[in-house]
Amino acid sequence: MRYVSTLLGLGAAIVLALGCQEPAKPALGPENNLTVVNQQDTFSLAIDELKNVYTELSYTWANSEPHARIFHCSFLPHGEALVVVTDAAGDTVYDRELLYRLEGITAEGVPGNWTVFLGIYGGVGAYVDFLLDATADTVVSGALMKDVCEARGR
Repeated sequence: MRYVSTLLGLGAAIVLALGCQEPAKPALGPENNLTVVNQQDTFSLAIDELKNVYTELSYTWANSEPHARIFHCSFLPHGEALVVVTDAAGDTVYDRELLYRLEGITAEGVPGNWTVFLGIYGGVGAYVDFLLDATADTVVSGALMKDVCEARGR
């Protein structure tokens, strides 16, 4: 009898868990407020209200400098968000998961048109937000993550 009760309890828990999952969403919608700023030497991307999103985005970014500082201000407790940056020579200069307030990391590469790729795989969370900045005020002075994220409202 105890065995049957355990199996019934486990079955009920599985049904409840499956019923609470968000269905996979293959693309972003207007509710996600995709915001991209793609200017020479500065690139940023922000997405809100992720609910089991699966998508890949790619952008060409003009970077006149041989470096860029990368800041993560994301909050994505479930799923994965991956940022890959390649320089003008096609070399990967950055390849990491987006994490909450990851300290600014400087990527070094060949100036010119860089490619910024974002892959979101089952992303569930309040927001994905990151910034690439090749300007002297973040790269040379070492801007603080806290200040960058708070300035972005994160």
